[in-house]
Amino acid sequence: MPSGFLIRSISSILVVIVAAAVVYSPRPILILLLIALAFIGALELYRMVSPLYPGMSLGLLLLLTISLVISGALANMTGKLSWVLFACCASVLSPAAFSVLRLSPKEGMIPWLFTTGSSLYVGLPMAHIELIRGLESGREWLILAIISTWVTDTSAYIAGSMFGRRKLAPKISPGKTVEGAVASTVFTILLVTILVPLFRLPISLTWGPIVGLALAFACQMGDLAESFVKRAVGVKDSGNIIPGHGGLLDRIDGLLWVVLITYYIANLALT
Repeated sequence: MPSGFLIRSISSILVVIVAAAVVYSPRPILILLLIALAFIGALELYRMVSPLYPGMSLGLLLLLTISLVISGALANMTGKLSWVLFACCASVLSPAAFSVLRLSPKEGMIPWLFTTGSSLYVGLPMAHIELIRGLESGREWLILAIISTWVTDTSAYIAGSMFGRRKLAPKISPGKTVEGAVASTVFTILLVTILVPLFRLPISLTWGPIVGLALAFACQMGDLAESFVKRAVGVKDSGNIIPGHGGLLDRIDGLLWVVLITYYIANLALT
């Protein structure tokens, strides 16, 4: 068994343990966990990009990212999703105001767009984890998202290592293959089709494969999106918080996309 696979499997298990704490923790602890994860993720993004664009404000980025997480909690407590929409607006307008007032047009454009994009990229999925927990069968939906992410990621790596020939996105992530992507999609579709009735989720068996396809696609795109950022700034890993592997974003990149899709699928199923 390749050592890379062993390291990847161990780190995936650690992520699942943290995710289990997120799934089953009482609401106050859940919010603190999500804030901590959002803080680390935003900090990793800042450290990757800030050497190229020194005009960015770390404090503003962290504030907006954490505000998005809190907005998810407020939306659950009040039943008003407008809290999340307000936080999204703040993530767009606040960096714009900061750049206009503090930086020149040439210096301020990238920091503005990066701060907005980074706060939404990390904070919005964390807010949606909180929103999923507030749904009927919320824990089951969240478990489905986490397991689907793990199966997609792991099966893509195994199939790609064993059978991979054609590169999926060679300019972004040379290690990913078409064969791995196809195999992981098939496994995720099968998994979701099995788990939907097992978890008694309110969708029909005919929709199970469609949901599985959507989650597999979201996971792979999330993985590629983070690789895209790393390739653009010339770094191998987003950080070093996980010894021998990399940063937090390296492990939850797919999940960030999957929880967004899961929330809206669950909402459609419940209406």
